[in-house]
Amino acid sequence: MDMNLDIDKILYADMQNALRHQAVILYEDERSLLLQDISSRLTYCTALDAEAAANMIGHIKDFDILVSHDEYCNQAIQQRFHITYENCCYHCVYIGHKRFFVDLPAGFHFAFVDERYMEDVIALYRKEMPELANAAYMRKAMDYGLIGVFHGDELAGFMGVHEGGSGSMGMLEVKDCYKRKGLGSALEKAVINMQLERGKIPYGEIFIDNTASLKLQEHVGLTIGDRLTYWFYK
Repeated sequence: MDMNLDIDKILYADMQNALRHQAVILYEDERSLLLQDISSRLTYCTALDAEAAANMIGHIKDFDILVSHDEYCNQAIQQRFHITYENCCYHCVYIGHKRFFVDLPAGFHFAFVDERYMEDVIALYRKEMPELANAAYMRKAMDYGLIGVFHGDELAGFMGVHEGGSGSMGMLEVKDCYKRKGLGSALEKAVINMQLERGKIPYGEIFIDNTASLKLQEHVGLTIGDRLTYWFYK
């Protein structure tokens, strides 16, 4: 019998999305699950008790980034690899099925962002995530679909999906001069619609101290989980 991820659809949105995408199950039983997304090479794990976690973590040969979903896995990872998690996040998930009607202020329009705007994208995203603000990473986002909101020909903001479409929604940026116009909410709704059209789970990962983003998720209509995921880097 396999572990049932439906027991917490918010917490396990990333694992369920990976299974829809192109994940390989590395180990599974009725009390634990270990899988890796082929595209992003992110490894995900969860367990229902300490014994199951220790057994499952023993099947990990190597990883770049390991995302744990519970304290049982945290302890097993720490004991085996002698590392601690560096980030922890809440999941926020759009659990509806209907697409949003998205309205923009006069003079603004949506379009996919292409490489003509690469310098703008990197400069804007560097303020929030300098380690990801590079041409290679953003090109993957553009290839999947980086949605931009434009004022004429000027890029006012953008949002997309991490890891070339296999990860969470994110990378939301709006230029300072265009803030407080509802563009952030509009971009998120547009990305949710894109994910629904492509059969993906529209979910995001929010650092626990990012209160502004958590408020935005509630405003848009996403459900915020009450449990955390923990990110380990080797």
